[in-house]
Amino acid sequence: MTSLSLNVSNFITLKLSPTNYPLWREQALALAESQDLVGHLTNEDPAPNQYTTNTKNLEQFVPKLTDEFVAWRKADRLLRGWIIGTLSEEALGLVVGIDTAHAVWDALKDAYAEDSQEREFTIRQQITYLRKEEDQTIGDHIRIFKGLCDNLAAIGKPVPDKEKVFYLLTSLGPDYETFTTTMLKPPRPSYSELISQLQSLDQRRNWFSNRAKLQNSFAPQIAFYGQQQRSHQSSSRNRDNSHNFTSTGRGFQAQQPSSKNKNQHTVTSQQRRPPPPGERRMTPAERDLYRNEKCQYCGTVGHIAKICWWVPKKPTQVDDIPQALAALTLDNTIAETEWISDTGASNHMTGTASMLSNIRQSSGTDSVLIGDGSPLPIHGIGDSFIKQKNITLPLHDVLLVPDLTKNLLSERETGEPIITGRRKGDLYVLSSFPELYFSNRFKSGSADIWHQRLGHPQTLALQLLKNKGLIDVVDLIARTSTSPPCLSPLPTNLVHSLALQHPTSIIDQQEQAAQTEPEHPHHSSHHLRIENEFEPVTPTPPINQPEQSSVIELEQLDHSSHHIHTENEPETPTSNQQPEPISPIPVQQPHDLPRHSMVTRSKHGIVKPNPKYALITMPCADIPRNPHNIRSALAHPGWKAAMDEEIEALHKNQTWELVPRTPNLHVIGSKWVFKSKIKPDGSLDRLKARLVAKGYHQVDGVDYIETFSPVIKPGTIRLIITIALVKKWSIRQLDVKNAFLHGVLSENIYMEQPPGMADPQFPNHVCKLQKALYGLKQAPRAWFDRFSSFLINYGFFCSLADPSLFILHSDVGSLILLLYVDDILLTGSTATLVAEFIQLLQSEFSMKDLGPLHHFLGIEILPTIDGLHLSQTHYAITILERANMMDCKPMSTPLEAKTKIGSNDTLLDDPSHYRGLVGALQYLTLTRPDLSYSVNYVSQFMHSPTIMHLKMVRRILRYVKGTIDVGLHFTSNTTLDLFAFSDADWAGCPTTRRSTTGYCTFLGGNLISWCAKKQHTVSRSSTEAEYRAMANTTAELTWLTFILKDLRIPLSSPPILYCDNISALHMTINPVFHARSKHIELDYHFVRERVSLGLLVTNYIPTNHQVADLFTKPVSKAILMHFQAKLCLQPRPRLRE
Repeated sequence: MTSLSLNVSNFITLKLSPTNYPLWREQALALAESQDLVGHLTNEDPAPNQYTTNTKNLEQFVPKLTDEFVAWRKADRLLRGWIIGTLSEEALGLVVGIDTAHAVWDALKDAYAEDSQEREFTIRQQITYLRKEEDQTIGDHIRIFKGLCDNLAAIGKPVPDKEKVFYLLTSLGPDYETFTTTMLKPPRPSYSELISQLQSLDQRRNWFSNRAKLQNSFAPQIAFYGQQQRSHQSSSRNRDNSHNFTSTGRGFQAQQPSSKNKNQHTVTSQQRRPPPPGERRMTPAERDLYRNEKCQYCGTVGHIAKICWWVPKKPTQVDDIPQALAALTLDNTIAETEWISDTGASNHMTGTASMLSNIRQSSGTDSVLIGDGSPLPIHGIGDSFIKQKNITLPLHDVLLVPDLTKNLLSERETGEPIITGRRKGDLYVLSSFPELYFSNRFKSGSADIWHQRLGHPQTLALQLLKNKGLIDVVDLIARTSTSPPCLSPLPTNLVHSLALQHPTSIIDQQEQAAQTEPEHPHHSSHHLRIENEFEPVTPTPPINQPEQSSVIELEQLDHSSHHIHTENEPETPTSNQQPEPISPIPVQQPHDLPRHSMVTRSKHGIVKPNPKYALITMPCADIPRNPHNIRSALAHPGWKAAMDEEIEALHKNQTWELVPRTPNLHVIGSKWVFKSKIKPDGSLDRLKARLVAKGYHQVDGVDYIETFSPVIKPGTIRLIITIALVKKWSIRQLDVKNAFLHGVLSENIYMEQPPGMADPQFPNHVCKLQKALYGLKQAPRAWFDRFSSFLINYGFFCSLADPSLFILHSDVGSLILLLYVDDILLTGSTATLVAEFIQLLQSEFSMKDLGPLHHFLGIEILPTIDGLHLSQTHYAITILERANMMDCKPMSTPLEAKTKIGSNDTLLDDPSHYRGLVGALQYLTLTRPDLSYSVNYVSQFMHSPTIMHLKMVRRILRYVKGTIDVGLHFTSNTTLDLFAFSDADWAGCPTTRRSTTGYCTFLGGNLISWCAKKQHTVSRSSTEAEYRAMANTTAELTWLTFILKDLRIPLSSPPILYCDNISALHMTINPVFHARSKHIELDYHFVRERVSLGLLVTNYIPTNHQVADLFTKPVSKAILMHFQAKLCLQPRPRLRE
């Protein structure tokens, strides 16, 4: 029987709000249970029949409420009134118009219980990653843990007691390792017993701990404060213009007055102030949390200094220790050039002298004290600035503290909001936009050099630029007025040619230069020479006008020193003789050429080139074609010299010995391979002839046994480049001459003598190989064994994660070596150590030091202001030329979005062309992650390509044409934190219905590895597809973690894996098997194991921020451009930048 006189406030003491629903729910249920009305809330006691029924006389029936319904309605209305009386104004608006207690209960549950997967996943993540802080009592930690468990129970997902025991013990941290180990041994305690034992342990620790140490453990985290010893503080500056500093930050205990009772804190009347109106009061939860805490400022029990009302608003003057406070919690993700806004700092500080100007020496024994009391010296005071889009914030009197790792911006010095920054954790970081500078090495030069750089202007123009201070010409006055070097009759290599058939003044377009290039390899012409360190900036006048006849008069040129080559002109050998003056060249002109009086740039042929279609300017050097037979090679002096050089190296290395031929010998053939080595700018480097063995004649078990030789993985190369950039290490590039010739053979192999180079005394003998030779199946293996054994004997060890990565750690420093066949990358902690090891390598092997990293495995590496730019521009041009698509129209995306093409189409007659283009594109993806999905998709049809597939490949090439100079940018202004993005396109393949896995991993801000690959099996749900993708990504992160461990690069936090599928994230935390996941292979569940061990963190990310989405399906132009920046894709930097 319910009581009308019941005092509800004795049962429900809380007003329902969005933050206390679990506690309010428990009190409301207790009230309903005391009155036996729980069924009204849960609908277990539904409303009875409302009206009586009279079946005898339905015509005269009058509806009448039943007694049961009246009694039920009375109790239900009473319970509804009690519940509504405990609601806040915000919650009351949710139940207006609802009649029954059950409906009110459900409405509040839907609004505040958040019974959804997102809410459950968030709370479970908080429980899984909860860790006890060092300055946190065990009681506070238990209350936080219990609150999280109560939140799960409130949404109908209670945590079992056994799991509570496990989670709570895991969250205690290393200080409770012994206790945790003891509790985990069987028999394990119950949850209530564990709480009791933890509280007893905490009481014993508090009993034996020093109260002073306890108070210090609750001190705020103050990173630095500066101190200056001086005799007085009469003013902010001394007579010698030196600075004095005063403490201006909160968080430090104010200096105690000189008194006998130093433990008693006194607060003056000027410092005391009443609680200001509108200031936030302590919540009940905070009152309970800080019930036993003692304030470090006023000494009152019940609150802490962070929310103390007696903390003075103005800075407190301290007489003995003047401070330059910087209240900062260090964050390793903040770059060295960024400034951190600090409310507790009284002066700006930096540890980088290059960020300051007008540096003055500081007086006295200036120092900065860190939290442990050790001093950091102040070396000077200077000025700096923070520059953003339209704002430049000057910073004066910035302290230079070399041992300071972060730049601190004092808000007390600024005083008003004048610049914006982004929030990173609990800190506000202000970034200064970088500026572009001209390299100083190009500013100074001779008059001839500047004459070539600026497009051959007159001497008067050079004098004008020098007077304005724009250039530095060292010998302008001494230069004579005679024929300049650009008009010299001596022949030079053709760099740029005047376009004869194009009415334009642009002289650096590749297509124009190609039309005038002589076909004969020995032909040379006199031409205009341009220094290609800078782009031409002085336009050349147009060589024809619309009003002119079909004859071009080159009046500006000296006919006596120039020669223009035509196709029908006979070859003329190069000599020092002066060529004959040229005659005007007739040019065909369209008959319908408009002849309007208005002269425009387009009519003159002056067209501004579209950068979208611009290609890299390549010198048109005389590059001989590779000979196809030995006769043509011997007839060319360059190739003949290259063959002689190869034979000399083979004899010097004692690669073989000549032995008589016997019938029982298995002799393999040999052949010559010729290759023109090209520089990164496209010019000829050298001619290379290589003698190779015909290894396809070898027999397994007779001529060879082991053949496998590891090579460095692309992800390892990018990882080492990132580490070297961040640590400011130089990267050197080495090339081993005739690397395979250093390998020692263990088998008896006989080879024919080199074609065209047989020994005249023993022409019928054969070569018994003593050293490995190119073309042998075991040659790479023999070379790798030889080189790796040398490194191991020196002290290196081979990484288990990548066998081609060799690492040396010693007392003097570290060395890292990457081996890709005969190409080597070397970096180290000190330049001296690297130079000494290069000398050691050159003494053991025939090796060439190529200097800093610039061109590796066909990848062009260019230094930028803040790092390196990796691209394959030259290789991409080669692919376009191979496909005869140099003049194609560019496309904005590699594949059309939302387009899936099956295999039902007309097959290609010759699929070799298709396979060759796709194979070339696969190598292009080394620096082009935006091509990964499209290239992977067309690679799936290599066995039977169709016409539609070839059209897709051509579309990819058109996209490459439009992004010819795009590559990966690696920055040095980043941290070494590891994280990844994982995604899957469920059933994306229209023929097999298999899903596509896509992921990308980052080390700091640099992209390390990526993948776009079709899954091996069909997934029954999107959850399964995403979970399999997460497993592959976790394997990649684990592999990178192993390499970083070998390199002794510690991670500040476990790797983070971002996924946009909540159900898959649930499977990484909950060991739950149901119909959609019970069939998944067990090896994929190692993701959950890594998470439970704390070696991996999984986080949710919205789909529109999921970078890995680019690797799973074709995307639109807008999405592609959005993700290109996130994938560190940037155009190739120009020399001007």
